[in-house]
Amino acid sequence: MRVTDPQGRVWRVSRRWVPWRRRTMLPRMSDPVGTFWRSSGEDLLPTAITLVVALPTLVMAVVAAAELALLLLLVPVLALTRVLLGRHWIVEVTTDLRAVWETEVGTWPQTRQAITSMASGLEQGIYPWDEQPGRPLTDLDRTTRAGQHRE
Repeated sequence: MRVTDPQGRVWRVSRRWVPWRRRTMLPRMSDPVGTFWRSSGEDLLPTAITLVVALPTLVMAVVAAAELALLLLLVPVLALTRVLLGRHWIVEVTTDLRAVWETEVGTWPQTRQAITSMASGLEQGIYPWDEQPGRPLTDLDRTTRAGQHRE
């Protein structure tokens, strides 16, 4: 569930479907592959530099695609196993595509209620880490202050 706090910062509160957190991040680059294909044969040095920059990016894209395929295969099995074994679900709060805080909640209906409660609290400027136990994944004071200085 996506919400905006009173300072204008956008937060996302959701269940984590897998027991681990993704660690793969693609580097942000401005179209290195397109630059490579537009170059002519006379531009050997820029082409070589672009290839050196684009190759790791392409390798990371292949790794990310393989990870996505693995996730698509594992998520249904893990979710079913979690439900059948009665394992607790984890609710996490993210901002700027970065996980900031998480807490173990319980069953599926309990997570729905927790997500709604946390989202409405965030809209009012009440941060879940001030109200309930959980695990910070980053410096929460700095994350909260960063939202207050944006305008």
